[in-house]
Amino acid sequence: MMSVDKIRRFFGGAKVTTMPQRDEAVFEEIKTAFTEAVKSRTALCRQSTGRWIMKSPIVRVAIAAAVVVTAAIGLHGIGGGTPAFADIVGPILAAQTAVFKVITTTSDGQVFTIEEGQFMHPGLARYTLRTGDKPDIETITIRDYVKGKSLALSPSDKVAIAFEMTNRSGELDPRRINAFKELRDRIVAAQENPDDGVRYLGESQIKGRKVVGYRLAEGHRRTTIWADMDTLLPFQIEHSRGHSGGPPKTETMTDIRFNVPLNPADFDTRVPPGYTVEVMQMDESPPTEADVVEMLQIWTEAAAGAFPASLTRARVEDLKHIAATDKSPGLISASDLRDPAYRRRMQIRMKTWRASRFVRNLPEEAQWRYVGADTSLGDADTPIFWYRPEGSEAYRVIYADLSLRDVAPEAVAAFRDSPDR
Repeated sequence: MMSVDKIRRFFGGAKVTTMPQRDEAVFEEIKTAFTEAVKSRTALCRQSTGRWIMKSPIVRVAIAAAVVVTAAIGLHGIGGGTPAFADIVGPILAAQTAVFKVITTTSDGQVFTIEEGQFMHPGLARYTLRTGDKPDIETITIRDYVKGKSLALSPSDKVAIAFEMTNRSGELDPRRINAFKELRDRIVAAQENPDDGVRYLGESQIKGRKVVGYRLAEGHRRTTIWADMDTLLPFQIEHSRGHSGGPPKTETMTDIRFNVPLNPADFDTRVPPGYTVEVMQMDESPPTEADVVEMLQIWTEAAAGAFPASLTRARVEDLKHIAATDKSPGLISASDLRDPAYRRRMQIRMKTWRASRFVRNLPEEAQWRYVGADTSLGDADTPIFWYRPEGSEAYRVIYADLSLRDVAPEAVAAFRDSPDR
C-alpha cells in the first residue's frame, strides 16, 4: 500500500495530497504519536473528546505534527467531517468504569440479554441476565477476578452459586482481569497496523442517532464500532464470530456509558442473607492432559456417549441433542439456579475451558490432533486425540474408552494415514 493511502486510511478516509519523497516518514511520525497516545490508559475518558485530546501531551504533539505537515506537504481534509479511528476508540481504551447492555444471539436462535452490565477497573464485573424464553427470570452474576471469586444470584428464588478460584499462581491473567481486554488489544493492534483489518464505514443512523463507524476484521471475527457523530463517544459495538472461531453468534453492546460513578458494594461477592448457596470450585492451576480426559468423560455422559466436535471450540450450545437426552434434560436452556441442569452446565463449561486451554497451549511441535467428532464412547482401540509431549519421542494417545497410553511415532503415523481419518 502506498504511504499516501496509509495516511488517508489512518485519518478515516480523509482526502490526502502528498509528496512521495516525504510522505512515508511523515506517516510513521504521526502514527507513532497517535499509537503512544492510545496506549496511555491512565487518563480518564472525558465526556468531550476534544477536551480529552487537548489534555493529553502526546496527542497535542501528534496534532501539532499534523498541522506542520499540512503546510509542508499539502495534507488536506483531516477533520473535514471524518473522525479518525483513534478519536472513536480512545474512550474504550481509557475507561475505568462502564455500563452497557448486551444482546447475544446464538446459532440456534437463542437470545440472551444482559439488561445491565457493569465494569469497574481492574477486575470487577456485574451482569443482570435474562433469556429469551424466560424473560421474567433474572440472574445476576458478580465477578471479582483479583480476589478470585464469582457469585451467581437468582433474586426471585433466593438461590446462589458461589464460585471460588483455587490453585492460583501469584500472577493474574491480564486477558481475564479486564472486561474490555480482548477488544482493547485488538484496537491497539489495529492502531499499530492501520493497513490490516480496519475499514472506515462512513456515516449511518442507529435508533435515530447519527453515527460513524469503523470495522475491525480478524479471521472469522468482525467487530464494528459505531460512534455518535456529535460526541465521538462509542454508541454501539457489534461483534460476530463464525464457525472457525467457535459456535456462530452475534453480540450487540448498546447504551454504553464510560466513567460513570459506580458503587463498589454492588460488586460484593459475599452471599446475601437469606440465600441458599452452593459452592463450586474453579481450578486455576495449569491444565494437563488429565483435564482433557475428565472433560470428555463429563461431556459424553451428558451427550449420550457422543464426543464433542472440537476440543478447542467445544461448547454445550454446539450439541442440541443434549437437550433431548433423558440424563440431562434442559441442559442447554436451563437458566434457573435451582435447576440441577444449570449447575451441570456450569461444571461442563469449567471443565471444557480447562481442556480447551490445555490444547490451545500445545506448541506446534506437539503435532496434536483430535478426531473424535464422529466417534462414540467405548472402543478401546479407536484413538480420538494424540499429541507429543515436549522432549518425548512417544506420543500420548487418548482412546474412545478414555484410556491414555504412550504410543510410538510410527503407530501414530498409521492413525494419521488411516482412510477413516
